[in-house]
Amino acid sequence: TTCSGGSARWGASSVAATGSASWWGSWRMKPTVSVTRELRPLSRAVRVAGSRVWKSWSPVEISAPEIAAFIRQVLAETGAQKADVVGHSEGAFQSLYVTKTQNIADRIGTVVALAPPTHGTTFANLYAIAMALGLQPLTQTILNTAGCGACTDLVTNGAAVTALNTGPIAQGGVHYT
Repeated sequence: TTCSGGSARWGASSVAATGSASWWGSWRMKPTVSVTRELRPLSRAVRVAGSRVWKSWSPVEISAPEIAAFIRQVLAETGAQKADVVGHSEGAFQSLYVTKTQNIADRIGTVVALAPPTHGTTFANLYAIAMALGLQPLTQTILNTAGCGACTDLVTNGAAVTALNTGPIAQGGVHYT
């Protein structure tokens, strides 16, 4: 998604701003992790345009402040007053979580959250099965090794899910879709 003029637009795993500068960023700016197959055509187009692409699944307590800082940076560089945030899945969760928990609701115009795990996920019951079998520590080690520190934050009753669902999710002055 792109923007020009009065607002910056930022996506589930991307931000693009036009005008005096251009950015492309993500939840966790970690260029060593590959982009998923579905995003490769978009990734190539962004690289051809001269921008960088990043993707990661860092723990929410690490990525949320980074996302907020990135939004502030884009707003400062573009002169925009507010950013519109678009996210899918974990990105949708982050669009809600960051707006609520990182003291930036006054800088967000619209949040478009597509299929967020707002109340948590069991990853197709795999996480629940692992817990029932007493394999949760092993599962956590595998997820961390695979680079998905956010996975346990996003399970039902995970720390980030609990924080998001404590009190109202929607913040005053922000339009939600």
